[in-house]
Amino acid sequence: MEVCIVIPTAGKPGALEACLRSIVTAVGDHCLPEVRVVIDGAFDSIRLRLLNRTYPHFVFDTLISPSHGPAAARNFGAASTRRKLIAFLDDDTRVTASWWTRVRFHARHPSPGLVAGQVENGETGNPYAEVAQDLVNTFAEVHRRGQQSEFANSACFLVPRAVFFSLGGFDEGFRNAGGEDRDFSARAVSRGIPIAWDAELSVRHHPQLNLRAFWQQNVRYGRGSRRHLSGEHANTNGGWRAVGAILLASALRSRKIHWHLPLTLLAQAATLAGRMGKDKPT
Repeated sequence: MEVCIVIPTAGKPGALEACLRSIVTAVGDHCLPEVRVVIDGAFDSIRLRLLNRTYPHFVFDTLISPSHGPAAARNFGAASTRRKLIAFLDDDTRVTASWWTRVRFHARHPSPGLVAGQVENGETGNPYAEVAQDLVNTFAEVHRRGQQSEFANSACFLVPRAVFFSLGGFDEGFRNAGGEDRDFSARAVSRGIPIAWDAELSVRHHPQLNLRAFWQQNVRYGRGSRRHLSGEHANTNGGWRAVGAILLASALRSRKIHWHLPLTLLAQAATLAGRMGKDKPT
């Protein structure tokens, strides 16, 4: 099958192994995809643990990129394959059975552009993870009209390899997760390359967030937003301010308002801090 799954990873061997197990379960006895796990940084125990396990369904490589962040790691993985369709996943996602069904469909019926998937929170007992995913999903909804979108979450999307490199790949100036997918999507839109939305191309996201990690994540989003908005292809429609307003309204209606509302406000404060802070690599 002309599909390559690219997964950047850094320091999360347990999450990565759960992601790979979910792919094994979803693929079953179907045609073999190629899987490329890109370790962002120096040789470490993650690679050793991977090499000690067997994934008979895959053409499996473990690559090591310089420590330049997930944008550079994804580019590294994409450059290492010659397969026609690239499926990007985050290392803390777990795919569903419908995800693989839709990957196979899009491999047989190629899209002229990107296909954005649906990312759901898998940490249902974690309020930080729930609000974090609400933020990203609301941002995606603001940029969606029917089955067409202006945003593809890098945790789950498909793109033909030729289209990916025609857009120059991810901007490696985004040194941490946060904003690189928004920037890539905006460049696609500016070139007239469509972004289709496929709700059945779905994964569950399992971030391990506490208060500190939640704050830091949203600061990174703010920094990434600042970098994106300063670029040539910035898309200012439905920014984080609009997302915040929608989420605040949702929080006020939520039965979980006792934690949903304050965490939404905290996320907005952290994003603003990131956007207003001193210039740092994003």
